[in-house]
Formats: sequence, structure tokens, C-alpha cells
Amino acid sequence: ALGVLRKKQKHFTLLLARLALSGGGPASKRANSATRSREQAHIEHTHNITESLRECKAVLQQQIDQVDAAATTLSQDSQVLGSTRSTYREQKEKMEQASRLLHTIKQKERTD
Repeated sequence: ALGVLRKKQKHFTLLLARLALSGGGPASKRANSATRSREQAHIEHTHNITESLRECKAVLQQQIDQVDAAATTLSQDSQVLGSTRSTYREQKEKMEQASRLLHTIKQKERTD
């Protein structure tokens, strides 16, 4: 999921760069007033798209941050569980040893 989000973020970043580079050049300065009006509408539309892409990028970044935080928490929890499991095994082994020793002591008491 994190890889997909990063790819989408990269795609939106590239779109933003393309939109920034496609802004009016020398040809647009020579255009007549009707063309300028259409270009102005196009520029406004491009601005709206750019703004929408920036918002999408921000949302994607939040999602990436949330996934990173979840992955970190999961990793930490896995370490704690691993440590707990190790402690449990050690305690279980000690209890089994104690049980065997107690059994041996009881057998010696019976034979004495």
C-alpha cells in the first residue's frame, strides 16, 4: 500500500510540474482578445486543477505518514511480542525443571 501511495504522489508531483511549465509563452502574448479570454479561462481551469492536485498530494502524504506510523507501531509491537514469547519460554523451561526436581525429591523421600 505504501508503494502505491508513493507512486501516486510522484505522479501528481509530475503533473504539477507539467502544469507549471505549460503556462503562457510568447504565442499567448500575440493572441487577440477572444483568444486571450479563452486562455484566461484555460489558465483559471489549470489553476483549479493544480489546486486540486495539491490537495490530493497533501491527502496522499497524510496517508503515507499514517501507513509509516502504523508500520513503525507494528514493528515495535512485534519486538515486544517476541521478547514476551522468549520470556515465556524461559519461564516455562524453569517451571518444568522445578517440577522434575520436585518429583525427584518426592521419590527420594519415599525411598528413604
